Amino acid sequence: MKKTTLSICLALSCFCAMAQKNVMLPAIGATNAKEITIDKVAVSDTATTLYFSAQYWPGTWFRISSASYIVAADKKLVAKSISGMPFDQQFTPENGKVSFTISFPPIDPNTPKIDYIESDSDNSFKIVDIELMAVKKQAVIPVALMGNWFKTEGSKQWLLGLYDNKIVYDNTVWNYGQVKTDGNIIDIKLQHGKDIRELYVKHDTTGIYAGETKKIMQLLRDKPGDMKYAADGKGFTLPVFKNDTAYYNGYINGYSSKLGYKTGQIIINNIVTGGQDAYLISIAADGSFSAKMPMNYPEECFIRIPCFNSNVFIEPGKHLFQFIDITKKSLPMAYMGDNARLNYELDATRYMTFFDYSKVFDNNPDLEINLFKKAVLDKRTNKLADLEKYRADHNLSKKGYELTVLNINYEAAQRLLQVNYLREDAYRKKHNIPTTQRTNAIPPAKLDSTYLSFLKYIDINSQADVVSNDYGNFIRSLKYLDIILVSVNRKILSLYVAELKNKTSLSTEEKQALAAMDSVANSDDQDVINAVYKKNHSVISAIFAKDSVQLSEKFTVELKSSRKRELTAVAQKDISFALEVMNLQIGSENIDHTYIPLTTKQLTAIKPDYKYPYLYQALVDQNTKVRDKIAASIKIRESVANETPKTPVDSAFAEIIKKYKGKAIYVDFWATWCVPCRMGIETIAPIKEDLKNENVVFLYITNQSSPVDAYNNVIKNIKGEHYRVSTDVWNVLASKFNIDGIPHYALVNKNGAVVDVNAMRPEEDDFKTKLLKLVNN
Repeated sequence: MKKTTLSICLALSCFCAMAQKNVMLPAIGATNAKEITIDKVAVSDTATTLYFSAQYWPGTWFRISSASYIVAADKKLVAKSISGMPFDQQFTPENGKVSFTISFPPIDPNTPKIDYIESDSDNSFKIVDIELMAVKKQAVIPVALMGNWFKTEGSKQWLLGLYDNKIVYDNTVWNYGQVKTDGNIIDIKLQHGKDIRELYVKHDTTGIYAGETKKIMQLLRDKPGDMKYAADGKGFTLPVFKNDTAYYNGYINGYSSKLGYKTGQIIINNIVTGGQDAYLISIAADGSFSAKMPMNYPEECFIRIPCFNSNVFIEPGKHLFQFIDITKKSLPMAYMGDNARLNYELDATRYMTFFDYSKVFDNNPDLEINLFKKAVLDKRTNKLADLEKYRADHNLSKKGYELTVLNINYEAAQRLLQVNYLREDAYRKKHNIPTTQRTNAIPPAKLDSTYLSFLKYIDINSQADVVSNDYGNFIRSLKYLDIILVSVNRKILSLYVAELKNKTSLSTEEKQALAAMDSVANSDDQDVINAVYKKNHSVISAIFAKDSVQLSEKFTVELKSSRKRELTAVAQKDISFALEVMNLQIGSENIDHTYIPLTTKQLTAIKPDYKYPYLYQALVDQNTKVRDKIAASIKIRESVANETPKTPVDSAFAEIIKKYKGKAIYVDFWATWCVPCRMGIETIAPIKEDLKNENVVFLYITNQSSPVDAYNNVIKNIKGEHYRVSTDVWNVLASKFNIDGIPHYALVNKNGAVVDVNAMRPEEDDFKTKLLKLVNN
């Protein structure tokens, strides 16, 4: 009998060891991959298997890393195998749907939660707090009350958000305090730090009612889109320029710090500098976020948060609150505060403003550019017709209408100016030409006055047009058109040649550069001028480094004159405001890129050139900003200016990096005058802070084309090791690293070996991860 009992016990223990625990459609805490669902988690004594299904647009590829792992009880368990798709390869399901499983080592069957992390790369999938044991949750308020609630009187204003553990009300994220029920009314205490508010809510078949007193409660509904807007005839008024601070706050529903990010960025097109400014969005552990930034005028800004990208319209001196949902429920976007209605309208009409004009060239990169122009203008006409219908059907506000018209017009105009870029891109795709081949794959078309006649139909002199999302891009493209550059470059080349001829004791290389430039000084072929100028730029710039300020002034005068003459002839109307914006950008760029602020005397001297006082003030503000940066960088010196080793030129690089042996080196070949170089340096700045305790060196190398005064000022604000090398050393490096344009990047490992002569750029995905991989190898 005892033997039989023992056999039964052994059999039961074997059965228990082999039993598998299945959790179907487990609840999750947060995810950054709403397209992926965990259908089942199977836990056994041999493996932990996750069953996934994914739904993407047909033709969309995705990839799962073999570095995938789960975290259970603080232990990291790396994937053993995958089925249904391969690891580490782009996988494109034909209909957009795929099911796959990933197996991991076994876990304790009593583990309550696990996290799935697709890899440690910057953009990996993450699904956290996957519940493996049923947990009874007591809802703070009835489920029927949860969600976003909007006014019904015609404003479509979002008044209230009720979620599992947070409340959004009056532009603030609140915690639940005491919740009491009195008949059919729920009394909710709201808590935010020391602030306490009281809110009453009741629910019936028409929606919910909410208010801060029982006697005054508003009817709210859960959808803003089924209501027609109340009429609003107030448009943009001049001047739109206003130098003030803008505030952007909000709440991310479904956020968890386990997703691996605590910040985002708000990116503003700055027509003062012609570039972009990025400001930090700080995300708290509860999903609330905030940002504030200086602005010169109202405009649409680009929001970049992992799991979320969007445009929002923000205004100086105003506050905007945005609701972002990253849960599987996918609640619609919602806005509170200033310009809430305008943002709803822009979201609704965005499909009218955007069109992928590159598709015009997809099947025919050789399409004649005037046919492209006709296709773009026809599409613009159709979009404006759609907008008129939408305006009538939805009582679109005057601001919403004006801004959407501007966005349609300027997007079309911007694409028309980008015609050669779009043709080139289509040709490269069709013929599989890699981006590493930087020379033009197809000859650029000439944008003559006939092609540019569309400028007559755009009011580019309107001061209010700066609010358009594409206005800054349009102005940047317009100010350097070929018809301007051909005219001005001939004059500039003549100035260079004249100055060179006054020089004495020219070297053989300098004489050759002079002869080459003299031979094309009167050419009408911009490509020929560009080729000669590019080939000889470093030699000529080095000669004139000491006289760069005086020469720059001469060139600026000629550039302004040519720009005014050529653009006025094409536009056939007054374009003084647009020209002044261009001149503002050039002045600001000179200050920003040379890091040599204008003196009070210089600012006073150019003041009469500005007809629009707020544009002049914008230049003064930019000048002060750069002056303050220089002062701050002197106090906190994190850059090191080094002398180039006095060794033969072909061994200079080896001598430079010898100093940093034992550390990974990211090499940046750049110049003070190179706009993309400076943008890359700004992009990498926050990454340097993240890696400040790692064994990595950021090494910056420029040549004599960077004027010494500008170089000395600029590098004070660029954390890293700096070298300004001779022309001979640069030429050797250009050959060694195959540099045919800057910025150019390279990677050196901890042993001093060059492992990549054409390395990843700072803006590329997984930049930090790839750099850390080099550091840790």
